[in-house]
Amino acid sequence: MKDRDSVSTYLQNKGLDQDDIEHAENALESTLEGIEIPESVLRKNPTVDPVEQNKLYQNIIQNPETWIIATNRHEYSYDRFAKVTRQLNSIFKFTNDKEFDIEPEIRETENWQLGPIIYAGNEWLRGYDYNAIITGRQESDVIDDEEINTSIRKALQTVRTDIRFILVKYYGILTTLLEHVDKEIPDWMLRFDQMLEMGSMRYNRIKLMSMGVDRSVAISLRIPEEVDDVVKYL
Repeated sequence: MKDRDSVSTYLQNKGLDQDDIEHAENALESTLEGIEIPESVLRKNPTVDPVEQNKLYQNIIQNPETWIIATNRHEYSYDRFAKVTRQLNSIFKFTNDKEFDIEPEIRETENWQLGPIIYAGNEWLRGYDYNAIITGRQESDVIDDEEINTSIRKALQTVRTDIRFILVKYYGILTTLLEHVDKEIPDWMLRFDQMLEMGSMRYNRIKLMSMGVDRSVAISLRIPEEVDDVVKYL
């Protein structure tokens, strides 16, 4: 999709004869026939299967409300976050999910199951510090009993890889596609991937963190939510 002319050269360099090259090109063409997603969107996520991205796009076009977690922070809920995350995993299959009977051959996450990732992602979004996330992991019903050192290591892995990389990547695709539907999407939802990466649902905290302030400091400052100009307030 990026450069059709390079496909033949690539396959020649791999030692395929002309008949096999033509067969491969025809197969690729037929695979891409149903792609409706704008190519400009696909170019933003070149490492993710375009067929799967297109499936998400078609789902969003049919029913965009299903993919909106909330219109603002006050309407956010754990259940909605869990539902949308599971919907994303049902398309991209980046990790195991017992509830949807999904066991991909290649798992992208450090955690073996989606449940603990959703649980920790919710706490990360709500601005919990690492100590609270580790404690929450030990007390959670979705985690089997484990030693404290294991909880610390897995909690850090979950935040660093599963939330701030894997979930951010797929929520980034979701928010990009929501911008291309013929429907007014809440600004809060269009910034959800940024919130996941930063670890807060409050704009003033995110602004501080984007300026280089450590997350733990930005959260502990407890700036009132109605404050827009955080620098002036401080």
